[in-house]
Amino acid sequence: MSLRNLNSTKDFFRVWFTWKSQAIIAFASIVGTIMFFSYIWTPTYESTAKLMLLPKTGEGAIISTGKEDMRILPVSMEDMNTEIELLLSDRVMIDTIKSFKGAGGLGLKSPDDTWYAKAAAGLKKTMKETILLLGLKKRLSPFDAKVVLLKNSIEVEPVAASNIILVTLSAEVPKAAAVVLNRLLETYINHHSQVFTKQEGVSFFKEQEDAYNARLDAAESKLKEFQSKWNILDLANQKGAKIALLSTLTEELSNVELEIVSIEEKTIKLKNAFKDTKKELLISKEMRSIPTIVELGKNMVPLLVKRSEIMTSFQANSTERENIQGQIDMLQQEIRSEVKKAIESDELELETLRDKAKFIRQEIERSRAKMNLLSQQEKTINKLTREVQLLKNSYMLYSAKTENAKIHRESLKQDLANVSIADEADVPLEPSFPNRLLMLVISIFVGVFAAIGTPFLLEFLDHSLKMPEDVDDSLSLPVLCTFPLIAGGLNKEDQLIDLRQQVAQFLPKSGLKVFNLTSSRAKEGVSTTLLSLVSVMARNDSQINILLIDANQKHPFLSAEFNLSSKPGLTEALKDKLSCKEAIYRNDDGINVMPCGTASNGEDNVIEQNKFLSLISELKPQYDYIFIDSPPLLVSSESLPLAAAADTTFLIVQAYKTPWEVVQKAKLYLEKNNCHVSGVILNQVRKVIPQRIYGKL
Repeated sequence: MSLRNLNSTKDFFRVWFTWKSQAIIAFASIVGTIMFFSYIWTPTYESTAKLMLLPKTGEGAIISTGKEDMRILPVSMEDMNTEIELLLSDRVMIDTIKSFKGAGGLGLKSPDDTWYAKAAAGLKKTMKETILLLGLKKRLSPFDAKVVLLKNSIEVEPVAASNIILVTLSAEVPKAAAVVLNRLLETYINHHSQVFTKQEGVSFFKEQEDAYNARLDAAESKLKEFQSKWNILDLANQKGAKIALLSTLTEELSNVELEIVSIEEKTIKLKNAFKDTKKELLISKEMRSIPTIVELGKNMVPLLVKRSEIMTSFQANSTERENIQGQIDMLQQEIRSEVKKAIESDELELETLRDKAKFIRQEIERSRAKMNLLSQQEKTINKLTREVQLLKNSYMLYSAKTENAKIHRESLKQDLANVSIADEADVPLEPSFPNRLLMLVISIFVGVFAAIGTPFLLEFLDHSLKMPEDVDDSLSLPVLCTFPLIAGGLNKEDQLIDLRQQVAQFLPKSGLKVFNLTSSRAKEGVSTTLLSLVSVMARNDSQINILLIDANQKHPFLSAEFNLSSKPGLTEALKDKLSCKEAIYRNDDGINVMPCGTASNGEDNVIEQNKFLSLISELKPQYDYIFIDSPPLLVSSESLPLAAAADTTFLIVQAYKTPWEVVQKAKLYLEKNNCHVSGVILNQVRKVIPQRIYGKL
């Protein structure tokens, strides 16, 4: 509040010493925090490399060996800015990170297992998740996070009046800073060559080469798959073997068919000879091929001869003719049986030969089908082989074109290499941050400014009343007296005498004798000030008649000081349970005291304004001075009746504590209810400036 009244050096010193503790705390906090930060912060190392730009010729080419008489154009800021933008492009960052794939990552962050590092990491993670949860930031993939980290770690700036560009990379690991920066510059050089070299020819031929290579691989795979599927090793030999097999089967079928015809004819003739069972069976040519029948035929010849002899000698029904005929019939029967067996054997053999012929025909059909399949496979293989050969020729053609284009591009690069690495990055030996000595100096410097500025900021924010000038500016009330802050809470004699003299002036001037002492809120020293004032007045003038009324029923401090807490007093007098004279007690110092009184039946002792006014009217002629110890205005509703019954009111304000807005509210509250306010007693005013300094100001 007193910041408005900075009119002299003393005012400045007063403000600073008022907030001296806070200023020292601010200084110590800043220095301690910065130094603590410098010791727990993971050191950051910086590795620096230099890029040099060569000037261009008037034709737009770059100076290189083999070119003469060219008009040289100096490197412009546009050229420098172009290279810086290329260096910081996303393509360079992404390719650099991709080059570290599988090698443990960038390694710019060092693992720290200390408790404060873990705590800081946890705090950062919590803040990050909170930001992501609120939708203030999008979640990045691990790869994108590495891109952002690398981009934020790079600092590029051109060197004034030169063709040099400084590139600096910050990292927590010294070796990683140098390795990553060199890899970044290498990637940038390659990217620069791609940007400034026409890549259309190389790209086209390379794309065609890759396309034909892929098609060739597919065709070869298709050919191999076809051969593997049909088990084709040597198609010509396989086809020859099939032809030979088919010829053999055809020949074998002809032989079998001839044999079938022969057996069929033989069987027919045997069956024809076997038809008439009544006649004697003649042994035919076919039967003679059967050994058993031949032997039986030999045995029949003697019997036939003998029968001829018997037929000439004996009669037809003779026993001899019957016996010989029975033997001949028996032999004929055996011949018939053998013929029948021969016929059955031939039929069985014939059936076998027919099955064999059928099988041979099936084999011939299968062989012919396989021959047809081999012919189709031969056509397919020839087609696939031709396709493979054509694709191989195209691939070789575009491969040669690609190599020629690369050679041409590399020759162009020799004329376009206007950027070179003048100085590669080295492993830094000392951390760039934090520099503890520098941070100590900075922290002291900042701490001094904070220590100087903090008191004035706090003074600006603080609305409490401190000086008499503050009371005059904010309340437009006179300051009757100021009491300094001393041990024990008692006020000094000089100030009390001064206040007694001011109080004494009210009586002859305006006839005021009833003084109400109150405050805006509790614990501002009303009772202490009143007790000290009355004590001084009684000691300095033994003839004066003073009445002290303790009207603060919630905190009857005066009653306790005079050992009258259990005595009836104001409460009983207002309830007509006791006369005014009986409610007043006189102590040894000649001070008349009306204690607060005792409550009855637990009822609230509310002071009624009319009754209290009647009480004051009755007591006023009997005393020279009547002082009322009133409760705080903004706390108790009983303060207003007390102030209304008094001739005037003194507002007690505790300096450095009570805001002026609160005191102003109390003042307006009194004035609104037609209560007269004479002034303010400023209590516990501090002398903040040390005496040895105050005397020199």
